[in-house]
Amino acid sequence: MIQSDDTSVLSKFKNVPAYKRVLSIKEIIAYVSVLRNEYVAIAFDFFSDPVVELATYVGRLGIDGVVTDYPKTADAYLRSPCSDLNAKVAYSILPAEAGALLGLAEPEVLPPAEAPGPPLTVDDVVDPPLPQVSSSNGSTADPAAGPVKAPPRSSGRANATNMGLHLLGILLISLLSAGY
Repeated sequence: MIQSDDTSVLSKFKNVPAYKRVLSIKEIIAYVSVLRNEYVAIAFDFFSDPVVELATYVGRLGIDGVVTDYPKTADAYLRSPCSDLNAKVAYSILPAEAGALLGLAEPEVLPPAEAPGPPLTVDDVVDPPLPQVSSSNGSTADPAAGPVKAPPRSSGRANATNMGLHLLGILLISLLSAGY
């Protein structure tokens, strides 16, 4: 699979049938992204249970793929006979019901209602075409085309920087709380 947040990059793999192309969208929509089962990253919507999160996406929503940092959790769930909601077993892993967690919360701690995210349009996800390939002396393949504007950068470097800053903050807090 080839995953990118740039449609121009994915279009270059359009004619290669061995690769399945995946567009990574950083907007608020109904899209399953990377699932993690670390205690700091588990969604409370799924009762802090990564298996219930998988059961909701796979069993209730019927997704056909999962991107996860912890493939053993996903593999254990998918191989379990309890993951099949139609199987005649003593126990099934049930997906989370929409709004079930809200029923357990006190009314004064509930968040305000928000409007849903706006629908995506083609302009929201289609990137400009890739620039011309430059030779080693810096000239473009088509000099009549004029200067080529650089495309927007991928979000990979920003994600790594953000993770590094978070880890540095955790280290500083740990040192300060230990009395150093």
